Amino acid sequence: MLKKESTRVVLVVVFLLLIFSITISLFNFKVSLQSKEFELIERSLPLSVDNIYTDIQKHVMDQNLIASMMANDTFLKHWLVNDKKSDEEIKRYLGSIKNKYNLFTAFLVVENSLDYYTQNGFLEKITTDNPDNAWYYRFRDSPLDSEINLDFNQHLDNTLIMFINHKIFNDDSQLLGVTGVALKVSYLNGMLKKFRQEYQSEVFFLNESSKIVFSENKSLMGESFFEIENIKPFKNNSFVNAPKVFEYEKNGNDYIFMTKYITELDTYIIVRVKLSDFTQNIEKTLYIKLIVSLLISLIISILIIIMFKRYNYKLTFLAQKDGLTGLDNKMTFNRLLKQSLAICKRQEKSLNVIFIDLDDFKGINDSLGHYTGDEVLKRLAVILTKRTRNSDIISRWGGEEFVIALNNVTKEKTCEIAEEIRQDIKNDGKLNAIASKSVTVSIGVASFQEDDNLDSLLIRADKAMYQAKKKGKDQSSFL
Repeated sequence: MLKKESTRVVLVVVFLLLIFSITISLFNFKVSLQSKEFELIERSLPLSVDNIYTDIQKHVMDQNLIASMMANDTFLKHWLVNDKKSDEEIKRYLGSIKNKYNLFTAFLVVENSLDYYTQNGFLEKITTDNPDNAWYYRFRDSPLDSEINLDFNQHLDNTLIMFINHKIFNDDSQLLGVTGVALKVSYLNGMLKKFRQEYQSEVFFLNESSKIVFSENKSLMGESFFEIENIKPFKNNSFVNAPKVFEYEKNGNDYIFMTKYITELDTYIIVRVKLSDFTQNIEKTLYIKLIVSLLISLIISILIIIMFKRYNYKLTFLAQKDGLTGLDNKMTFNRLLKQSLAICKRQEKSLNVIFIDLDDFKGINDSLGHYTGDEVLKRLAVILTKRTRNSDIISRWGGEEFVIALNNVTKEKTCEIAEEIRQDIKNDGKLNAIASKSVTVSIGVASFQEDDNLDSLLIRADKAMYQAKKKGKDQSSFL
């Protein structure tokens, strides 16, 4: 019963430990996730967007100054105004600009002839029916003196190109043409790759119709970002110029993206992150904490089991044994003797009891102290154990009294054993050394009778022992 209760207590303690450790780990995980998401939305994502914006702006501003200088260049104006259009002159001029500033191309469109020149010379004639030339008419008719846009041109390179366009005016503010520079946006590819690898961020460039005009994944260009991502609330919605953060779910993954308008390019950028990319370490930490918690719980459980086993053993020992001598206590002896009596009655076997009492033990305690008295009792227990069998029952009855039950031994043999025990005790050198004198005992022996019960058998053995006392001690008596 005690073992079952101990096992139940251990299981409850282990269960509570596991629940506590798992609960704490999950709570910390949830707090960490919320903190990471907050940091992502409030700091990391806006910083990524600003870094991209700053990099683009810086790169564009440098090239914009070059295009502005070309639009105000006296040679170029003179060449247009005087109608001295030598292809070689303009070719050399545009070539020098391209090479000096390491540009992809430098270009010029003449308003009155609609001739399109690059550093390689004449490229094409601007016409209204060519879709690639729509930019010129749109820009020419706009109130702006300059613009920056992302576009494709099959004559230059059928890849995305950043065009920085500036109008050229004469002294009377009449339009002479459009000049500027064109840059491949391959540097954007490197930057987008960097942000994807180092910051786990995907970047998309969108026009006002939500179409992707530039992305690291070229197959997405021209597609609607919100259609691809199936973000229904944003379908057919235009962006506002103020940066905004949005969250959505796709294919079981949570995404966060931020938008920002780039004035110089008349383009929106979207920086998107997958939340799980930022929470992997937190999840790994959770698993590690759970494993550590389980290991700690296992170790604690093992320690508790060991402790309870020792505790149970100690309780069992204290419940059944005498704490001083290690012999059975009175309660255990009575229980075992009842079993022996039942067997004896059923199988008609012999059963004898030897009752032993130390002579003058009080004098040993009074003269030598209780510690010496305890040592005497322990030595006496050793002597009695050596003289008995494993099948016999031996107990410290109380104080200086001991009792032995011999199973399946004749009365005569029991009397012999009792006398041998008396002689062993009297002649034991270690015992006499402890007590500083010869130690003797008085012994009473009683044999089981047909009408005996536990009490009657023990009472008769006790009476026999007192008879030995009355006869002068240091002897045995039988009843």
